[in-house]
Amino acid sequence: MKKQELKSPKYIEDIVAETGQLVPAFRMAYKNGDIDSFLDFINKNKLQESFLENAFDGFLELYHFDEEKKCYMKLIEDEGLRYLSSVYGERFGKKLEPLYKAGKINAFDICQLVELNRKENVAQQSDIMCQILDLCNDDTLAIGIHRTGGKGVGERINETGLMLTGHISSGVDSSQYTDIYSKLEENITFSENHVGMLMQMIATGGNYKNYMGNQFVDISIIAIPKKDLQEEKDDIIIKKDGLWLNPKYIKGYITVDANDNTMAKYVENSRYIDAKHSINKKDQSNSKKLLAEVIEESKKQLGFSEIKKIVQKIKTKIQDKVKKIGEEFDGR
Repeated sequence: MKKQELKSPKYIEDIVAETGQLVPAFRMAYKNGDIDSFLDFINKNKLQESFLENAFDGFLELYHFDEEKKCYMKLIEDEGLRYLSSVYGERFGKKLEPLYKAGKINAFDICQLVELNRKENVAQQSDIMCQILDLCNDDTLAIGIHRTGGKGVGERINETGLMLTGHISSGVDSSQYTDIYSKLEENITFSENHVGMLMQMIATGGNYKNYMGNQFVDISIIAIPKKDLQEEKDDIIIKKDGLWLNPKYIKGYITVDANDNTMAKYVENSRYIDAKHSINKKDQSNSKKLLAEVIEESKKQLGFSEIKKIVQKIKTKIQDKVKKIGEEFDGR
């Protein structure tokens, strides 16, 4: 093949026609420093989805060619972010960007997100996924799912919590555990650092343990403050005829269609912990108690006018403290 033919985008088309694959065309374009022509070919022929969905196959084919592999995967990420934004909208794209910068989305995650595109109910899918992306963008939360395998189970779990049965088939005594996170992992799949994989597990979760063959199945969404896990709060796991995850850590559930792996609806749990409200409420309770104690003590020692001055100073300090706690929470 002549050099000028190699430099022409026509050679890319010829290679794809001959092999039926994009990776050989990419390799030739890479060797010729002609990646732009490769991308032009993909976009012109509307092959973005095929290119992105086959990221894993491309990775394996280029496994022993480090520089080519690195370039290929970077193309998957760059083109994938643009493609997903064009499919699911600007709002979705803006929520993906910080996750990509934080390393929570890579080429394989993008591949899995592209595979979720069923061309129908795109707005509905985008809205539900955007709410999950919001959770994943919160670095203070450990995000996980529990695939219930049943219809209508999500609402019951919202109300009563998630029973921690452990891996029933393992024969392990699920009542015994040395640390909270390990115990939770027996029933919850945590994956906030691989968003594509998390979304894929949610969408396809309708086929997991769906013994009754239900069309619609609930997937519970778990969001636990990492601080609570680190401190091993004693109310994360509660005992009532077995071990249960406290419902205040269950964010809600997503109902998925097991027939086509689409997300039908997202229902938030009204019992989910409102950390900011809890902090302020606790602080206000402590503040009132402190104020009452100071007033009582002051009555014994000072006249009424002096008491009023002291009380006002204390109120000011308490208000400043509440404001500071609120600001620290908002910036977490």
